[in-house]
Amino acid sequence: MKTLKFILGVLAGVLIALLYAGMIVLFIQKGELSNKLNEIILGADPASQKVNTQVENPTKKPYVNATACDPLKCILPNCRCSGKDIPGSLPKSNTPQMIIFMMDGGINANNLQIYKDLFDNAKNPNNCPVVTTFYVSGDNTDYNMVKDRAQKGFEIADLSVTRRNPNTWWTNANRQQLEQEILDQRTALNIKSGAVTYGWRNPFLSPVETTYQILYENDFLYDSSLGTGLSDRWWPFTLDYLPSVPCYLGNCPKNQCNNLCL
Repeated sequence: MKTLKFILGVLAGVLIALLYAGMIVLFIQKGELSNKLNEIILGADPASQKVNTQVENPTKKPYVNATACDPLKCILPNCRCSGKDIPGSLPKSNTPQMIIFMMDGGINANNLQIYKDLFDNAKNPNNCPVVTTFYVSGDNTDYNMVKDRAQKGFEIADLSVTRRNPNTWWTNANRQQLEQEILDQRTALNIKSGAVTYGWRNPFLSPVETTYQILYENDFLYDSSLGTGLSDRWWPFTLDYLPSVPCYLGNCPKNQCNNLCL
């Protein structure tokens, strides 16, 4: 009888041990299942439960050495070789005269009324309003006044955050410094005045190769920094190819920036 009780006690102990073991296995399996669901839903290892705050770098556009322009491949409206030839092969007698107004610097109480007097009631011969492009820097700028100009139909473009001196700073600055000047000002113009900015003018007309790479990668449509000699009055062209003659300050970009217009 004692032997039977001993055997039954052992069996009961084994069953209890198996039950606990089964519960442990079940809890482990449930935990693994929960972790697996977390991996699927959250896309991360739940053991760490850390939020990924890193922002992926945007895909960079290809940036390669430019070649001499091929007029058979470089065709308007998306591409144009540099030169003095009139777009569309128009004769000079049929080419409209174009007078371009561009204002540099901050817009503030010291100059807003001057701009209003110059442009707000001016008309072209066809009765269209006379407009200008304001290249706006962040120094001494009242963004409510920038908003006023934008709402009147004037273009607002980027002239950097600081427009800092000396002019050699712009040719010696590193990429991060140039990005801050170019992109931070475009963001400020957009947020503070509501203006959508497509163009850039470099302070002191001193862009470098990195400047054009930043403009190209961040979808600017044009730059208005490069000058030509009096005898080389070019029409606007794109940077799909190399310019046909050296730029006035010797700082023409040497790499390809498709569809970026000068």
